Amino acid sequence: ARILVCVLGASACGPDEPAAPGGRATAPAVEPRLERAKQAVGGFKRELKAALSAALAEGGPRHALTVCQKEAPRLAAAASAAGLTVGRATLRPRNQANLAEGWKREAHASLEQAKDRQTATYTAELPSGAFAYAEQLVIDTVCLTCHGASVASDVAVALRELYPDDRATGYALGDLRGIAWAEVAPAP
Repeated sequence: ARILVCVLGASACGPDEPAAPGGRATAPAVEPRLERAKQAVGGFKRELKAALSAALAEGGPRHALTVCQKEAPRLAAAASAAGLTVGRATLRPRNQANLAEGWKREAHASLEQAKDRQTATYTAELPSGAFAYAEQLVIDTVCLTCHGASVASDVAVALRELYPDDRATGYALGDLRGIAWAEVAPAP
């Protein structure tokens, strides 16, 4: 996949384009696939964090693990739409269905190298003509309960029951946990 550099701050007024009335430059054109992917991923991340925070407050870490197991796939499906698929991927999955492969592995590697974990994104035009977009999922305080270097014994027991092949612990605050991604199908 070829990585695209998104320059959204570039002026839409080039040498062949006149300025807008009043002498002001027009706003830059936004790539519609990028905007659609960003909105879908942003909404998915907000919904997932809210669901997990509520589950932690309501029933503790064990309840949050159960909610995550069932709600995360449902929320990804809800954020998806015709021609748009949303999900999560990581190199150290709890659920093997979320293992980063293909362009998602490339996105993970690219974002892992990013200097600014809060604003870094990945975009690519895939060989199929689809548009790929990813943002980082970074470990914050709420994540450490179930993904930290040391988890409580009841959490460890629940993890062994729900995810016998779990590889998603051992993280520290600020670590890259994985990516939230969107793939926009090529126009028909």
